[in-house]
Amino acid sequence: KKNKEILRNDKISFELPPECKEFLGSEVLLNDSREAKLNMVNLIGKLRAFWEREEFDKPVFENEFRVDLYDNNGVLQSGLEMKIDENRLVEILRNRIAKGVESFFEGLREVFANYRDEIDLNTDIIHIFLAGNSSKSPIAKELFEQKIDKLQKDFQSKNYKGKFELYPPLDNQNNSEKPNGKTGVAFGLIETRPGGK
Repeated sequence: KKNKEILRNDKISFELPPECKEFLGSEVLLNDSREAKLNMVNLIGKLRAFWEREEFDKPVFENEFRVDLYDNNGVLQSGLEMKIDENRLVEILRNRIAKGVESFFEGLREVFANYRDEIDLNTDIIHIFLAGNSSKSPIAKELFEQKIDKLQKDFQSKNYKGKFELYPPLDNQNNSEKPNGKTGVAFGLIETRPGGK
């Protein structure tokens, strides 16, 4: 939206991201063409440095950045300069990750509710292993810790002694033979299946 004039002038469009709504004037900027999909891929690739960083107190793009985008005729527009509001992007990122954290704990609550007879509710520790790209973000760790802290206080008020323990994502950057989050999930799924070895 902040770059709609530039995009209109250069006849550049994007596909509508999931969970987003069309806005006034978006019919010119949004479509399902091959170029629109490629533009979304290029934009995501350019923004990857933004959400994969470890510190969010310094700007990455200094309010402007350049990205290669295709116009609606399939012609590549190299290094198109666009305006960017990093504070707004952090807010969007926090909201998206917060939804994921809430969804995780809602799923956990449902498991406890649906399998009450099979689960020992006197478990001392519930281990949470972070996995996936978004879990590498310090925002994810912060939001998980906030939620865990709130739940611990609720548990204490109900005399439940259990606690949560959060583990960072496994990192095998320098050794491909070490397990990572995906292999950890795979092993966990195998071990929880009847007869899994």
